[in-house]
Amino acid sequence: IVFHHKNYLYYLENYQRFSYDKIQKAIFNHIENAYTSTDASIVELNNYIRERIGSSDAVDILNLDYDFFDYYNEWFDEKGDDAKCSYLILKGMLHLCDYIASSGYKNYGDFYFSLEEINKIDENLYSFLVKKTNEQEIAFKDFQQKTADNLDKNILTIAFTGSGKTVADHRWSGIRKFYLVPTRISGEAFYLDSLKIYGEEKIGLLHGDTGLYIDNTNEDSISLTEGTYQLTRHLSRPYIISTIDQIVTSIFKYPGYEKVFSALINAKITVDEIHLLTPKMYLLLLYLASFLAQNKFNTRFHFMSATVPQIYKDKLEETGIDFLLNEVSIDSKNSASIKIGGNKFESSTSTSVKIETIKKWIDSSPRVLIIVNTIRQAMELYDDLIKSINPQNIQLLHSRFKFEDKKKKYSKILDNSSPGIWIATQVVEVALDIDFPIVISELSPFESLIQRMGRCNREGKLEKGHFYVFEDSKYSNDNKLIYEEEFLKQTWNFIEKQIRSEAVLSHQERKKLLEEYFDSKKIKTLYEKQFDEARKEIFRVFDIPDSTKVDIKSVCNDLLFNIDPHINLAENKKQAQKLFREGELEQKIILESDFEKIRTEKMDKQYYELNKKAIPVSNGIYWRLNQEFAGCLKQMHNLIILDDKGKCITYSAAKGLVVP
Repeated sequence: IVFHHKNYLYYLENYQRFSYDKIQKAIFNHIENAYTSTDASIVELNNYIRERIGSSDAVDILNLDYDFFDYYNEWFDEKGDDAKCSYLILKGMLHLCDYIASSGYKNYGDFYFSLEEINKIDENLYSFLVKKTNEQEIAFKDFQQKTADNLDKNILTIAFTGSGKTVADHRWSGIRKFYLVPTRISGEAFYLDSLKIYGEEKIGLLHGDTGLYIDNTNEDSISLTEGTYQLTRHLSRPYIISTIDQIVTSIFKYPGYEKVFSALINAKITVDEIHLLTPKMYLLLLYLASFLAQNKFNTRFHFMSATVPQIYKDKLEETGIDFLLNEVSIDSKNSASIKIGGNKFESSTSTSVKIETIKKWIDSSPRVLIIVNTIRQAMELYDDLIKSINPQNIQLLHSRFKFEDKKKKYSKILDNSSPGIWIATQVVEVALDIDFPIVISELSPFESLIQRMGRCNREGKLEKGHFYVFEDSKYSNDNKLIYEEEFLKQTWNFIEKQIRSEAVLSHQERKKLLEEYFDSKKIKTLYEKQFDEARKEIFRVFDIPDSTKVDIKSVCNDLLFNIDPHINLAENKKQAQKLFREGELEQKIILESDFEKIRTEKMDKQYYELNKKAIPVSNGIYWRLNQEFAGCLKQMHNLIILDDKGKCITYSAAKGLVVP
């Protein structure tokens, strides 16, 4: 109780600031008042705690030594991992109780689903699917039934885009559920559907911008109450949909990290699209999963993906967790075929030639998606196309927009009946239910291309969609910063054959090509190198010697308990997220023109309004603004303000933030 706000080292370093006599007196007054009260639940709680952690380690708070503070500390010395794990769970539970009690919400809802609610999920899911598909009857597929029949198992589901993985996961029900997604937009799309199945009181959405949806009045968007937001933020909803970093970063032991581990007891955790995780992210996920399994948290996992490279399966085996394979054969009735075309633009190729080639591919189609790898190229392509195509027919989508403008664009692109040419970055690769008859993509690693192909003729309504791949040597250096060069070379070797033959590829044929790509010797070697480098980097962060003991099961406890559990590796959650996401954490800036308009608002409105105007920028752009545009950034009230008055830096709702 003493240490749950600050850790032991804090009190040790600030010894002179505290009177231990006063602390002792305060603690014992609370304990004695509790036991002289008529509240029998206090004794009941004490008995439960003693039973949960084992009588040999339990503190008998009925017979406390009044001099306990002289020897009470958080050093475990010769105590084993069991004692450390007990500490972790109890401290986490204390945090969870404290957050709920401090929230002021007496009717805070439930922490778990009741048995009655679990039994109704299938019925609610069935009703939802009938309305969504306009079908009179719905028959669950075999692999969807398999998840429902194996509620006590860990499952690995491999199923291509559009096969019904999320329906299968809804049937894998439990008293607590976490659904982890790779991107915010994929989480939001899943959340909106899940609301209709579980109800607003049972479900929560968690990512870095969730707070902007509090009391949102936009009918086409998400709206959360303050209570729902606070309870979700502190993991106090039965079903939480979250970006993966919100949960897995707890492994870096930032202050208060223990609450995540306590919230995961008896929970079911689904991780979607695991093949999109970098080797470092994937290893950290597996270390967490193995730790929970070995320390009897009774947590179950459902890993889902369109495809899984063999090395990802091999690493999964290293966790020591038994996974039931639920591999789905592709429905031949809905082949969603696409015809492959493309071109290679050399650095000497003129802009006019590139634009004319792209215009031929567009072929006056009412709806086209063009996906490129960088914001710079997206903006340049937009500028070039609007010179010969009506600007009103072209939309640009990337991360460097104000939150409010980005939401409008997402809403528009999700309308599959809406005409127009969209130029976008990788933000459209995952989870968006979008369908275009023509998709044009810059070269990217093969698994990324497969994701992009899933946006072309997605529903299989056409005899064939058209998917064009181009490589642009002008941007090769930019692409090397995002993707390893050898992956791009090997992908071009694979895709070039399909371009020359103008192949028509069904889902089945795409899957076969992807498996050939993953099985090629060079790609296997590249993955092995990346995983080895990721493991060494993780070991350096946790100060673990790089030895022959490298399998995940044997080292996962070392990550958490190499040093005592109360020692934090990250100073705060943001630093932990930076360690998780390869060090590339976005900065949010606000235009000074927006800041001046909003600063006159009441304080309670300022935070939300300013954050709706916030523009995320990469560390690279943030550095450029600081170095090349001296004095344009300034800190005000914990905000980063960008001077946009009379500068060459511009912003528009059509193009976003433009940094020359």
